Amino acid sequence: MANLEFDSLSGLVFQLYGRIGVLGKVKVIHIITRFDKGGSAENTLLTVRGLDKKRYDIILIKGLSLESEMGVRETRVVEHNLAEVERCGIRTLTISELVRKIHPLYDLKAFVSLVKIFLKENPHIVHTHTSKAGILGRWAAFFARVPIIVHTPHGHVFWGYFSRWKTLVFVLLERLTAHITDKIITLTEQEKRDHLRYNIASEDKFLHVHSGVDLNKFFNVSVDPSEMKRNLGMPDNAFVVGTAGRFTPVKGHRYLIKAAKEIVAIKPDIKFLFLGEGELQEELEKMASELNI
Repeated sequence: MANLEFDSLSGLVFQLYGRIGVLGKVKVIHIITRFDKGGSAENTLLTVRGLDKKRYDIILIKGLSLESEMGVRETRVVEHNLAEVERCGIRTLTISELVRKIHPLYDLKAFVSLVKIFLKENPHIVHTHTSKAGILGRWAAFFARVPIIVHTPHGHVFWGYFSRWKTLVFVLLERLTAHITDKIITLTEQEKRDHLRYNIASEDKFLHVHSGVDLNKFFNVSVDPSEMKRNLGMPDNAFVVGTAGRFTPVKGHRYLIKAAKEIVAIKPDIKFLFLGEGELQEELEKMASELNI
């Protein structure tokens, strides 16, 4: 794998043109494990949607997101996002065996499917997103001799997700796979430092690019705070502390609920607002009810 020297994503494209003489559009394949309502999927959506269609031929490969794992609102948002991808003229492929959990048979089938797709499509760049798609997608691209391989972890699984030994396996896999990766894009400097702390790759292999936000969603939005508080059953003078995120263990909502119990005992005018959906919703609601907050 060639050692690419570039300071931006546009620099990568210039190197691509100069190194292998691309004529016409650059074909880019993006791969993500779950195209859900999470931040990684939203970021990937903005990336594929924002690429200049006159310069890039874009394909999005995703795993199978089960509706049973998503709430009604999330399912509607995902359907809307997929429709938007299609409206942009981006081809979308679904690999049903590409799942989030470790499943040796499914993982092997997903890997073979990815290799076949790469050999057929002959992309110039493969850009993987998240851990599982990152491991399988990068090795599939390597065996299919894809010229440039880029990976965006969208965080990491170095702590908070798995047991000590399973985490060690992931770290070793990331270190090994980094050798066949041209560039690793982190969303924050802290994420980059975490990868360096675990010796995933040398510092020159990392590129820091902040996660994009579609500001159009926030323009011309008029909200009356007092009316909103009344709709939520809160007094006008309430000081509201809000958190938005999927209700999963790694987000740490349990700690905030426990802290809220202590805070409300001292400052009863403070109200806590939790926004999101997920597998822990009922458990968190029960916990808050038992703590009488």
